[in-house]
Amino acid sequence: MKKIKSVFNAMFGRVYSYNKPAKCIEDHIKNFRQGFIRDNVNRLEYGWNMRFAPKMLCPLRHTDPVSLSDHDYWRPQGKDKCCSYCGSWKPEEFLLFVGKIIDTHGKCGTIELNDHKDKIYIDRENVMNADEGAVKFRLCHLNNAEFNANKNMINQAIKISIDVFAARHRMKEKLGV
Repeated sequence: MKKIKSVFNAMFGRVYSYNKPAKCIEDHIKNFRQGFIRDNVNRLEYGWNMRFAPKMLCPLRHTDPVSLSDHDYWRPQGKDKCCSYCGSWKPEEFLLFVGKIIDTHGKCGTIELNDHKDKIYIDRENVMNADEGAVKFRLCHLNNAEFNANKNMINQAIKISIDVFAARHRMKEKLGV
């Protein structure tokens, strides 16, 4: 019995009574199950349980020589859905945001193409970092037909964003900030 208690204490880090080891183990198992259920409910609520998420395959997955997963999924990130592999915003949501930039002339946010021209960085009012929502979109998530259909709209949103950046820069120079 002493050996069982010491092994159990080593595993769980608690001191249990010699008189009631079975009760202590039962309590620990009960607490573990409650925590397990709570964690799984949270995973289902936030969509982190891959078994129930709609499956897709990130286009960047082929660049990884040691890929342990055969599928990816769109996981919630703030109010947005992002790729579980590369963190890119879901294409449908990104294209809606691009349309909103054009409609509001950049008041809802801006986008900026990176130097390699394969990723677009997103700047929105209520999203300060990746924990609060999507901050990038990888163009590889659009297939050729989708990209060609939306290329002009994306370019127009980038031009509007450049104008917004220039206006902000002029305002900062004027204010001496």
